[in-house]
Amino acid sequence: MPISALTEILKAGADDPTFPEVTVWKKSHPGGKAIGCLPIYTPAEMIHAAGMLPVHLSGAMGRLKLDNADAYLQDFVCSVAQSTLELYLDGFLENIDAVIFPSICEVLRGVSGIWKRIDPDKPIIYLNLPQNYNSGSASNYMISELGRLKTELEKISGSAITDDALFKSFELFNKRAELLNKLDLYRSDYPGKFKASEFYILRLAGRAIPVEEHIELLQEALSAVEETQPRKRPIARIVLFGAFCERPPIAMIEAMEEERIALVYDDLFPGMHWSKDPLPLAGDPLKILADHYLKSNLHTPVVNHPESSIGDAIMNIVRARNADGLLLATAKSCHPMLHDLHDIFATSEKQGIPYVKIEFEEDQQVFESIIVQIEAIIEARERMPFAGTDRKEGSGDQK
Repeated sequence: MPISALTEILKAGADDPTFPEVTVWKKSHPGGKAIGCLPIYTPAEMIHAAGMLPVHLSGAMGRLKLDNADAYLQDFVCSVAQSTLELYLDGFLENIDAVIFPSICEVLRGVSGIWKRIDPDKPIIYLNLPQNYNSGSASNYMISELGRLKTELEKISGSAITDDALFKSFELFNKRAELLNKLDLYRSDYPGKFKASEFYILRLAGRAIPVEEHIELLQEALSAVEETQPRKRPIARIVLFGAFCERPPIAMIEAMEEERIALVYDDLFPGMHWSKDPLPLAGDPLKILADHYLKSNLHTPVVNHPESSIGDAIMNIVRARNADGLLLATAKSCHPMLHDLHDIFATSEKQGIPYVKIEFEEDQQVFESIIVQIEAIIEARERMPFAGTDRKEGSGDQK
């Protein structure tokens, strides 16, 4: 099956607010528990090791009207917070037995409190993640928080999370990360064969299915990509950054690709493949998970590395992917991203890399203005030399 046909089938269910995957899983696992995971990072391996189903929650993708959430949240907060709360208030998350809120912003911290007040009986776990990575206490603090999370998950599941179970989960999640990394590089090296929108859909397809099933799907996708005939070569290679927490509409990515714009890197759904490095399969599992988080080579507005600026990190990605420019696609009212924009702008201008900034919302349906702004990158590319002009040839993509 061609990759386009496979992802078209998956696309229909990628944003179903009823989470039918959870219903199917619970029917085949009587008494099984599903754990909601808010963006951007939760140790899903630990949930899996407890025999429970991790379910990634990140908004309703414009499928719901915000009839109830606006009674609890201001209009100026991000749509991922509003619509995730709406999913809960409208009864779409009844199959979710507990929810983990990682400490990424004050808005989601507030949503966790609202959720707890509405339903005091629903386990709401707030996971405090270290912010000062240079602190000598960061690792011990992270291990302590993971230990607390482990205890909470054991209470919910009713069984102990053993080291053996954790290492078995590590092995599976390593396999999924390996496949996602291969597909990620494939869409960068051969964008005429494998589109960013197709890669996006494949990640979304794993939001609420067991990791074992997602691995099978990704293996099928990788075989399909390798057999796909080259399509038209894109006219511009763009890095998309800033959508680390909220999901832009699939149609937005497709609209860019219709104009032969290839997104050769993005930060969509980062929690699904947090690090390029696999989890070790021996040692202290909690320390391994702590190091996995603290030493990740991933940069986002809420996971910065003290030794390098986020601007420099993004410029390195632009060069590594031979990109023609940078698209800063930020969710409307995303405060963490706003904090980093000045550094990114200044570094881009200093290094001569064209960029444009756009704002999106999950229910957005018109994208003409975005295309016009990206055209500015293409025009700038023709006027100035920078990393992206040193293009690798031989990808097999047709002109």
